[in-house]
Amino acid sequence: MLKDHGLANTCIRNTHRLTPGAPRMVGPAYTLRYIAGREDLLPQQWLGHPDNLIRPAIESLPAGVVPVLDCGGHPEVGLLGGNLWARMIARGVAGVVTDGGMRDRDEMQGLGVPVFCRDIVVPTSFPTLMLVAVQEPVACGGVPVFPGDVLVGDADGVVVIPAHLAAAVAETGAALEDIEQWVHRRLRRGDALDGLYPPDEKAQAEFAAWVAAGRPDDRLVV
Repeated sequence: MLKDHGLANTCIRNTHRLTPGAPRMVGPAYTLRYIAGREDLLPQQWLGHPDNLIRPAIESLPAGVVPVLDCGGHPEVGLLGGNLWARMIARGVAGVVTDGGMRDRDEMQGLGVPVFCRDIVVPTSFPTLMLVAVQEPVACGGVPVFPGDVLVGDADGVVVIPAHLAAAVAETGAALEDIEQWVHRRLRRGDALDGLYPPDEKAQAEFAAWVAAGRPDDRLVV
């Protein structure tokens, strides 16, 4: 995205994957924006209130989306706990991302779907934060996220891909990953960096020849 499209601010900061062993995450963003609570409006943040927004938002989640919960990096409360997360999974989400905290570590980790957050904390968000917008642009971990942008997450973190660039990034990214895995095997074999990483024309030609030959096993790779 940086080389081809000039996008540098795409990696959500101050989040990590809470769920070791969970699969890679990919899906379109479904955005929720929280702000600091105001006392006269806090009652409607409780799930039983008729004007509560989180219940209808969860019940509207399309399968395959990644809910993105922007709370301005608020570190002291958990936006979701085990019950809301279980319902999101039942709706078919591909994962969840927030720049704030989560609650209920065991439930979050035990359901096998990727969770990216800042930390696990005990207090609930209801007395402190207000959900004020659903499916509007947010800024999660310092990165702008628009509804429908594609989020990709793994053990290193989460990257946001603008929706209109997703197909092109997927194509060029897959090609880059392919040659870099070949380079990685060569480096593990003991080959020097010069000309190999980044691959020069000679190395690219060798890679193309290897692909044309049917990707034969390299017996020298450990």
